[in-house]
Amino acid sequence: MVTIIEARRLPKKWPENRTYIQEVQLSDETMGTLKITIIPRGLNERPPLYKVDFLADNSMHHNVHDPYPELINGMKLNAYDKNEVYILKLHR
Repeated sequence: MVTIIEARRLPKKWPENRTYIQEVQLSDETMGTLKITIIPRGLNERPPLYKVDFLADNSMHHNVHDPYPELINGMKLNAYDKNEVYILKLHR
C-alpha cells in the first residue's frame, strides 16, 4: 500500500541536533507525526544526515525510523512493514 505523507519543509537555518516535529496528513485521510532531526557528521567533512521518524495516527510503533543524506520532495521512505510504501511530499 502506498501512503503519501503531506509535510511542510524544514524552516531555513534549522539548527543541527534539534528535532522538528509536525502533525501531518496522510493520503488515506488519517493523521500522523513526522519528526526530522539534522545530525552533523564531522567538521564540514561530509553533509549532515536527516533522521526521519514517522508514527501513524495513534501508533506506538515507528513506521519509519532511518537516516537519509538529503530530504527530497517525493522521496520514498524505508518502512518497517515491507508491504507499506511511504512517500514524503514536502510543501512550503
